[in-house]
Parts: sequence; structure tokens; C-alpha cells
Amino acid sequence: MNYLEGKIDFHGQIRCSKYMNYGILTSGVAAYIAGWLAHDSFLSIKVFLILSIIAGIICIPAWPMYNRKPLQFQKTKN
Repeated sequence: MNYLEGKIDFHGQIRCSKYMNYGILTSGVAAYIAGWLAHDSFLSIKVFLILSIIAGIICIPAWPMYNRKPLQFQKTKN
């Protein structure tokens, strides 16, 4: 399977959207806490970018877990 072709089903789209939303939210909270504890804004930016890239790696390719229930089309009638 080509992971960059982008074919995922509707349930996979919902799952991917949830993962991305939770990943970005977690990245922001973790980056804020890390930056606040270290009193370092640059650390906050680094933590956010690293965790956002990890969330992107989880969500952007068309992994097989996002295509478990492919849509079945009806056959055409002649």
C-alpha cells in the first residue's frame, strides 16, 4: 500500500481528525508547561514543534488503520 496516496475511509477520517486535534492540544499544553517551568520561551517553541511533528507523522500518511472500512460502491446497471 502506498502511504502517500491518501485513500482513507470516513471512519478513518474521523479517527484521524480526533488524533490530530488531541495531538495539537496536548502539544500546546505540554509546551506551555515546559516553557513555564523552565522560564524559557524557546524551549516552549521546540516542544510544540516536536510534538506537532509527531502528531503529523501519526495523522498525515494513509496508514492501514485509517482504511479498515472502505466504502463499497454499487455496480452500474446497463
